[in-house]
Amino acid sequence: VDEATKHAWYAAADVFAMPSLLEGFGLPVLEAMGHATPVVTSAGTATAEVVGDTGTTVDPTDTDAIAGAISGLLADPDEASRMGEACRQRAATMTWAVAATATADVYHRVLAS
Repeated sequence: VDEATKHAWYAAADVFAMPSLLEGFGLPVLEAMGHATPVVTSAGTATAEVVGDTGTTVDPTDTDAIAGAISGLLADPDEASRMGEACRQRAATMTWAVAATATADVYHRVLAS
């Protein structure tokens, strides 16, 4: 899928669900968040750290919990919109530029001590 199509799908989605057992970071979760798409993802994985308290985390082995979280957001557009905006705001703090600045700050503090 080309980048333009991928971003169009994120923007058009009512909910983004990524119930994964193991993830190193979860870039698709962050991409969905950047499009103000509410996220349902796995508790206890790196994706839970990415969404923080802005998304919904579920046991990735509990299909009823996954379905319930998705259905709940689809049934409550106001909550889905609120969550999507919170996700977008959090994603804005997780850019490469922010990470590079934080890393440089650590190096400067270490070198100055």
